[in-house]
Amino acid sequence: MTLRPKPRRMTGILALARKELADIGREKTITVALVVQLFIAGFSAFLAVGLTGLYDPSASNARTSADVAYVGPGGFDLVLVGERNLDVEKLGAEAAVEAFQEGRIDAVVQETQEANGTRRISLLVEEGGIPATLLITQMKGLLERYEETLRTERQGRLEQEILKVEPPSRAALPYAFVYATLVPLLLFTPVFLSGAVAGDSVTQEVQTRTLVLLRSAPLGTVRILAGKMLIPLLLAPLQFLLWVGLLALNKLPVQNLAGLLALSLACTLVLSGAGVALGAALGRSNAVQAAYALVAILLGLVSLMLPVSPLNLAARLASGSANPEVWLTVGLLALLGVATTAVGMAWAARRLRADQG
Repeated sequence: MTLRPKPRRMTGILALARKELADIGREKTITVALVVQLFIAGFSAFLAVGLTGLYDPSASNARTSADVAYVGPGGFDLVLVGERNLDVEKLGAEAAVEAFQEGRIDAVVQETQEANGTRRISLLVEEGGIPATLLITQMKGLLERYEETLRTERQGRLEQEILKVEPPSRAALPYAFVYATLVPLLLFTPVFLSGAVAGDSVTQEVQTRTLVLLRSAPLGTVRILAGKMLIPLLLAPLQFLLWVGLLALNKLPVQNLAGLLALSLACTLVLSGAGVALGAALGRSNAVQAAYALVAILLGLVSLMLPVSPLNLAARLASGSANPEVWLTVGLLALLGVATTAVGMAWAARRLRADQG
């Protein structure tokens, strides 16, 4: 009697997963979605700087070259000359205004000194425009520096000691944009796509009736479904890990990476289980996609009943402000994901066995 070795079921599942990975690579829609996400993550620093400039131009280190006319007894002109992007020329008041009106200079800085020693500085620049905004922002910083210099020189006249506060090493990050918008977008977009990929994968096998051939292998319907879900389950966390790496290159730190990956995997389990069940039940690509979108919206609404909503979860984990309530919600989502996947796969397996005979 010849003994035959038992088939290695795990090897079969991995082989099926490799087939799914090749199919995903040939899918143009998914490829385009990945490129769009890469574009968003890769240019996140540019987006953050642009958004920051809307409400805090001083957070940007951008400078514009400008010809500046200085009018006054001297003092602030020494500060202006020290700036490489400014070409400073001392002129009389009338000549400076005339040159500004003719467009030969970009700004006029007039400094006056009163009898009590008070210095007043007026700035004349063109209204509106990005160069004018950048110049005004730079002038604000130069005036603060000049004020500190004057206070230091006149410290003996003051009764209180001047306290010097060191400026921050770098500008504050645009918290709301990075952690409440960008990180959740990069985390949940792959999750949504992975669930759709899992549903389409089962639908394709049902439509082409190749599931009969797959069932001829000694794997069983449940393991076949597991092999088809393996790549979608890994796709979302791996994509988010790549996006986090790009954010790190742009000097946008993300905290609690392990918690964010767990959140990504838990949500992917929920949507992938739903997608597989819908693919087995409906068996038509258009119907599955429409039903999947509806289910995803309903699940998003139901998720608002959790102690912390998924979007808030991502923001609080990424910003390092997680508390026990946040981790409890992540655990609940993980349990829900495992339950949804187990129920969805079991139901889909029974439905496919019944349909395929």
